[in-house]
Amino acid sequence: MTLSESLKQLRREKNVLQKELAVYLRCSPGTVSNYENGVHEPDLETLCRMADFFEVTVDFLLGRREAMHPRLLLERPIKGSYTVGDFVRLTEKLPEPAKAHLVYELRLYGKSCGQDDPSKNL
Repeated sequence: MTLSESLKQLRREKNVLQKELAVYLRCSPGTVSNYENGVHEPDLETLCRMADFFEVTVDFLLGRREAMHPRLLLERPIKGSYTVGDFVRLTEKLPEPAKAHLVYELRLYGKSCGQDDPSKNL
């Protein structure tokens, strides 16, 4: 997906007018239209503002990967109200031997479920 396609899709999904996005980006609605039609491309500062506004990564906007904004990823529930961020914060507080044991157990569990091991390089 191109930047223009991503921008247009995200703006429509968020139900935001070009005029409203232009105010946030500090540009004219015509400039937003040009971005969406592929006539012009934003500078780096504007590209970062777009990513912040839509809560996605710059890579996502540029079509490099389908990644959501790290904050949204951390808020994603694992089980009930327990989130990825909760798990990360808890893991960071563990002593090193406990971290090593946790990684070992996760690898074993993943193998028993037939999943590839994403932590091979840990």
